[in-house]
Amino acid sequence: MGYHCRYSPKWGIYRKTPESVLSFNTTEGNRLLKPLILLPTHTRGLRHHTMPAILIVDDNPIQAVTRRLILEKAHFPVVIADNGQAALEKFDAALEKFDAQFGIVITDHCMPEMGGPELVKHLRERSTTLPIVVLSGLPEAQAQYDGMDVYFRLKPIQPEELIELTRTLLYPPYCQTA
Repeated sequence: MGYHCRYSPKWGIYRKTPESVLSFNTTEGNRLLKPLILLPTHTRGLRHHTMPAILIVDDNPIQAVTRRLILEKAHFPVVIADNGQAALEKFDAALEKFDAQFGIVITDHCMPEMGGPELVKHLRERSTTLPIVVLSGLPEAQAQYDGMDVYFRLKPIQPEELIELTRTLLYPPYCQTA
């Protein structure tokens, strides 16, 4: 009986067997290192979790749904929030549940009430390592994100570029070639 490896942002790469879950450190290139954690199979959240979700934040429903469809066609799970406050609520709720944590946030720059810079500031208070992609049609907006560790891209972003950027940010060791 073969066992498949899965990924989670909390545990890294792991392999589930009937008796346990082995979690591996993947920070050293593409190879799986020795198991770091041996967890019982009844550990909450590990049963059905296979890939971290992507949180898309955009007040324009057409833009949000278009990005969602592009990423879902590439087999990424996607959650949409229509404003910054809703995004923070979904992000905080996901922190409570292991199998719903977000692996990346893709946000618009210009949104009413809470714009991109303020949302990124709040997200950075919650996670300093979460990959955040900011999309904007304004080239001068990039300066507002200095020191915030974001990936700034100008709109329009091509579907292939969005998929590749997402794949690279979610799985950095697997997107590098030797």
